[in-house]
Amino acid sequence: MNGIYKIGIQHLLNSEMSHLLGYDKHSIKGNNSGNSRNGSYGKKVKTTQGEIEVQVPRDRNSEFDPLVLPKGQTTTAKVESVITSLYAKGMSTQDVADQIEQIYGFNVSKSFVSDITNKMLPSILEWQNRPLEPIYYITWMDCICFKIRQDNKVINKSIYLVIGLKPDGFKEILGIWIAETESASFGSPYSLN
Repeated sequence: MNGIYKIGIQHLLNSEMSHLLGYDKHSIKGNNSGNSRNGSYGKKVKTTQGEIEVQVPRDRNSEFDPLVLPKGQTTTAKVESVITSLYAKGMSTQDVADQIEQIYGFNVSKSFVSDITNKMLPSILEWQNRPLEPIYYITWMDCICFKIRQDNKVINKSIYLVIGLKPDGFKEILGIWIAETESASFGSPYSLN
């Protein structure tokens, strides 16, 4: 689980830097732009699953103050739910923008969300298509419900998680699905498409 959060937070930080500078890393648009990337520094962050270290990018003009992980903040509880949503199947850029607005209290453009998701897409697809263990001792299904603003209405969305206990004693997320509401019928193996 920490691997997902670390990759997600790292992508969000790098996307924020690209958005601030107006160009992607290694792009020729950055030549003589007045500001550019200036390496990164390690930062230890506490998650609900333990401690991780991320590389926070820096810029030459010291203008970068990440929204995802502001200076001085060492926990990511709010960010984790957004990253879980980003990894879930079926999230539109508007859904993600709505969740960011609800959690952080500020608006982000659809193009900003689209930039983030485009950078994360290879990692998402790799995670979704990874081979699973041949045996899991126990599997759990859990649901997290969020209130989302959609079409000027507040609606409920449910994110279903399936977690398996591997033979080495570690838990692994096997899948994530989104539904409009929480339902007992989702527990049927026939509904896990």
